[in-house]
Amino acid sequence: MAPSTAWGIVLLSSALCWHVLRPDKRATRIFGMTITLLIFLFSFFVLFAWCFGHKLSLECWICLWLNACQGEGCRQMSPITTAMFLVVAVSFWLVLHIKESRRPLRQVAFGLALMVVLGGLVVVLGFVIGSSLLFTTCRAPMALLTAVAFVFHGSALALTAKAHDWLLHLFGSEPSVSSVVTRQRAWQIVAAGGMLIVAIGVGGAVVVRRVINESHARIKRHLLDVAEMKANHIGAWYAERMGDAQQIRDSTVFAASVSQYLADPSPVHREQVWSWICALQRNGGYSRVLLLDAERSVRLAVPQDDDWLGPLALAKAKEALATGQIVVSDLHLSVVKTNFPNMDLFVPLVSRGQKPIGVIMLEIPAHEFLYPLARTWPMPSETTESLLIRRDGDEIVYLNDLRHHPDAALKLRRSSHQTQLIAAQALRHGRGVAEGVDYRGVPVLGAYWSVPGTSWHMVAKMDQAEVNAPLYRQMWLVLINIVVFGIVSALGLRLLWEHHHAALLKHQLDLEHEKDAIAQRLRELLQHANDIIVIAEENGRILEMNRRAIETYGYTTDEFHAMQTVELRVPRERTAWPELDEKLRHDGSALFETVHQRKDGTTFPVEVSLRLVQIGDKRYRLAIIRDLTERKRAEQALRESEQRFRIMLEEAADGVILHDAQGRIIEVNRTTCQLLGYTREELLSLSIHQVDPDAIAVGKHLLWERVFVGEQFTFESQYLRKDGTRVPVEERISSLQLPSGLAVLSIARDISERKRVEADLKRLATAVSQAAETVVVTDLNGTIQYVNPAFERMTGYRAAEAIGQNPRILRSGQHNQQFYQTLWETILRGETWRGRFINRRKDGSLYKEEAVISPVRDATGQITNFVAVKHDITERERAMDALRETNEKLDHALSELKRAQSKLIEQERLRIVGQMASGIAHDFNNALAPILGFSELLLERSDLRRNEEKLLDTLRLIFAAAQDAANVVRQLRELYRGRPGQTDFAPINLAQVVRQAVKLTEPRWREETAAIGVCVNINLDLQSVPETAGNESALREAVMNLILNAVDAMPQGGTISLKTYVDQQGICLEVNDTGEGMSEEVRNHCFDPFFTTKGIRGSGLGLAMVHAIVHNHGGEINVASELGKGSTFTIRLPIQSVPSKSPEPDKTDTFTRRLRILLVDDEQVVRCVYAEYLKAEGHQVEEAESGPAGLAVFARQPFDLVITDMAMVGMSGEQFATRIQELNPGTPIILLTGFGDLMKARGEKPSSVSVVLGKPTTLADLRNAIREAMGDS
Repeated sequence: MAPSTAWGIVLLSSALCWHVLRPDKRATRIFGMTITLLIFLFSFFVLFAWCFGHKLSLECWICLWLNACQGEGCRQMSPITTAMFLVVAVSFWLVLHIKESRRPLRQVAFGLALMVVLGGLVVVLGFVIGSSLLFTTCRAPMALLTAVAFVFHGSALALTAKAHDWLLHLFGSEPSVSSVVTRQRAWQIVAAGGMLIVAIGVGGAVVVRRVINESHARIKRHLLDVAEMKANHIGAWYAERMGDAQQIRDSTVFAASVSQYLADPSPVHREQVWSWICALQRNGGYSRVLLLDAERSVRLAVPQDDDWLGPLALAKAKEALATGQIVVSDLHLSVVKTNFPNMDLFVPLVSRGQKPIGVIMLEIPAHEFLYPLARTWPMPSETTESLLIRRDGDEIVYLNDLRHHPDAALKLRRSSHQTQLIAAQALRHGRGVAEGVDYRGVPVLGAYWSVPGTSWHMVAKMDQAEVNAPLYRQMWLVLINIVVFGIVSALGLRLLWEHHHAALLKHQLDLEHEKDAIAQRLRELLQHANDIIVIAEENGRILEMNRRAIETYGYTTDEFHAMQTVELRVPRERTAWPELDEKLRHDGSALFETVHQRKDGTTFPVEVSLRLVQIGDKRYRLAIIRDLTERKRAEQALRESEQRFRIMLEEAADGVILHDAQGRIIEVNRTTCQLLGYTREELLSLSIHQVDPDAIAVGKHLLWERVFVGEQFTFESQYLRKDGTRVPVEERISSLQLPSGLAVLSIARDISERKRVEADLKRLATAVSQAAETVVVTDLNGTIQYVNPAFERMTGYRAAEAIGQNPRILRSGQHNQQFYQTLWETILRGETWRGRFINRRKDGSLYKEEAVISPVRDATGQITNFVAVKHDITERERAMDALRETNEKLDHALSELKRAQSKLIEQERLRIVGQMASGIAHDFNNALAPILGFSELLLERSDLRRNEEKLLDTLRLIFAAAQDAANVVRQLRELYRGRPGQTDFAPINLAQVVRQAVKLTEPRWREETAAIGVCVNINLDLQSVPETAGNESALREAVMNLILNAVDAMPQGGTISLKTYVDQQGICLEVNDTGEGMSEEVRNHCFDPFFTTKGIRGSGLGLAMVHAIVHNHGGEINVASELGKGSTFTIRLPIQSVPSKSPEPDKTDTFTRRLRILLVDDEQVVRCVYAEYLKAEGHQVEEAESGPAGLAVFARQPFDLVITDMAMVGMSGEQFATRIQELNPGTPIILLTGFGDLMKARGEKPSSVSVVLGKPTTLADLRNAIREAMGDS
């Protein structure tokens, strides 16, 4: 729809609506006449300009002003639409000038309106049957919405023309003032006739549609035959060219001649090869034939002076020499000759089974055979055309010159995502017929057939306008029949009128009586209502009020009539009335609370429901007023009670939880929020089962059922905090009756400290009783009060025998009195004594023991007891003696062994370093492949850079690959440490990880394999799986390793299938290939580190790393394989969620302070990246390429922060940081190094450095490091 058409319809609709709502207003008539005159004049000038071939610029100006074209060009109002606007304008002008006595004008207005309706219906009918009318092209005379709008406008004009009176005359009746029902019946009869005409029209449209479908089917069969024939001819021609190339490749005689010429370019050898090449060029119809040697240098050319080679030809020649196979360069434009499309065959020449010694290049011109074959058509036609196309990425390339687009060969491109494009459908389906649009955007019928042996498709098409041209004559016959039948039907309507006239008049009288009865009932309802009801004029003067209003306010009826509604308010509330009055006029209703004043001066709160009502042609204000005195008093009391309860609840030392019978939490106090770590709003959104998850398991819900009948219970339980930890509580529950029903009141006391003390005592008692060392507790006099079981085993005395005795029972006589006196003096001073005893057992045998005796103090610091912990060292002393003797014997042997071992370790270390370097290179190549591939696509393809969504998707894949590369070293380290990696888990979707892995490895399994003539396909069956906890980067690397191993296992090509699903054990991923398979021995060792069957090409780390990653996620990986039948790897991961963490403040937002920062790094690219990071954050950055240069910059001016690399030539980062601290102590310094994670794990941060940050780092990590270095938490 053209912009001017849309504006015209909007203006006409506005004028018509205003005329219907305010027909007697002078402003309405003026507005309608103005709009009518504007539309008439504009339509007249548009029609005039169209007749003389001019184009008004107003349309394009409206398009640009409204920005409505969106790149499609401004649309113009069609001539038919212009004519319809002229008829509508004239009809509306007559309607505005109609008077009761001017029946001829009404008839003319009605006739013009009927013409508009019929014209709109004709266009709508054309859209219904699927063919445009009045034109022989696909362009309809007007838009569908425009036609529908004209149908409604014509109908509205016919109704407003007051045609019912003269219709009554037509049907033989005289109109009367009260004949509303009669007039409605007249229009019902007219509508019935119109519906009959429409039904006949639709029937005719169905017949025409069937004829159109049969015609289209016949044309489609013809087009399909043409497309198939041409595709087969081109395929045969292509196969013949390939056959010529194969004969050349297999000719050993010619290869030998070429070999002799290349080795000895004498005239004899040159003439022999030259004559053969000339004959080949002449007989084969080639435009050029070139002989290239193994270095891709042109040695002979026919014609002689035409020996140029472009980059594509050199690349294809290199491929032919490398593979030894015939290489074809698809149709392309010559880089030297203008408009010269051609294709090349590169035939390697092999002499005596050796490597190719040269290449024959055969240049095939497309205009000699291919294009003439595509242009021919078996019968004459104005629009038929053959298209030869191929796919180039997401674009369709037209290979031949086109009928409607000369010089289009290999230059015209269209997007393959345009689903309506016939060429796009050919690429998707290969063979078939369809309806769509061609490269011009014109609707066509088309057939397409893939060319055998090539990536080309042949498309045969014909414009739908040419197909539909013979059908228009039949369609016009249908329309003429409909019009004739409509005229006959109108004449027959008169016979149906008189029969119903009297019955309709009687029905109208009954309605009047019923209206009077309803009015009386409404008056009674108004007077006896409990609420105050007041009716006022639109200006606010009170007209009516009910009995309740007189009783409440104390005014008489006459006093009310003299008042305005605003005077019922207290004076301070009247200032808000203008705002409410404006809202009432805008919305038509208002609901608010205010304060009214009685006649005696007393005030009371009220709720007012105010509405504008239409009675006849006047508007009134209906106010329903409710006295809120009692309700306000009750609300105040309730608020005071709730306030007292809230204070008691919030100040309680114990946690309070109130929940309903279904477990939904209704109320909590502050102590509960502090105990569980939730906010009040978070707790109110939970249920008691989430706070006390073990309630059902321990049968607590059964106690709730007993609580509801009045019982109370006290027990211990465990609540679940927000951070996932549990807190023991002592809980008392009882029932509480609420307005909404019974609820459970739980009062919980935190007993964590009590439980901790009890557990400590229990552990202490258990530890002492089960300790291997002897424990003896005595009082201040040395009387034994406690011994543990180890004392009984060591001394032979039972506990009952020892308790009450003095440790003197163990004296052996080996120590003098001074020994024991020193011991007692030490412990009585409150110090700990350490030493050795030689004591005697109950059986008289001696033993040695080490002892530690310490005083035990009470809360006041007084010594109450002594505790001795002793350990038997008798056997250890004997063993030490024997060990000394043995060590002396082994020292000599050990020194010899160490010398041999050091050599062996050095050899093994070098071997492992080589293997690990290969594995690291393997994983880094996997990560760098998508980075390089996608980066090259972004550099070469401007369409990807202009498409913001594709650009962002590509950058995300590059970022993900870079993250994987950064994780390679860390994951290898975790593999060989033999302990779980310190990996942060987050929710992941395994199906999404698989898609990313397939996309990232696409350069390997698609492009690299295709380059060597191998086809590898990937089938995805990714069922919906739940999220689980894991490290997305690690799992993505594991899947990539499995895909690349599968590619290596299929040297001849094949299919890799990836499937995700859920079973009883968790989330599963199956990776299946159709490769060589594994033997039982290989399968048993495939996950061992450094085990490989690839020789020097493999590191043996890939599957070992996959195994470590899966087990780090708590999962398992299995492999099923059989030689010659491929392998299937199955990964199962448990379904688990990441424990929720307490919310932490976001530290990754932009640092609020703007700092002066010195950045030192000897790598310019790294220094440039981090400088851009910092400048984007608003910091002022100075750069230096080395430590001495950084010191010179730092000496000239002060800096808030210094960021330096670790490994730099001349001065290391640590040395540089030390010098900076000497110049300005306390300067914050961040050390950037690729060994950052290792230094953090080992605690090796230099003393002169504030923060150690590993490379590569993200912007968020750099922000956090700056915060930490600057002391901002």
